[in-house]
Amino acid sequence: MNICEYYGCHLKMSSSDRIKLLIDPGTWNPMDEDMFSVDPIEFNSVIKVLVLKFA
Repeated sequence: MNICEYYGCHLKMSSSDRIKLLIDPGTWNPMDEDMFSVDPIEFNSVIKVLVLKFA
């Protein structure tokens, strides 16, 4: 069940797979499926990490 047999660590699981695992069939009523997250401050951690690393 999403566990690496060799290392014993958990593998990635999508939110829909997690819901299927935790919620009884027929009891989940999704809302706002077309909702998406926004980034009003345009945060980009990759650029900041690279700048700090090579500065």
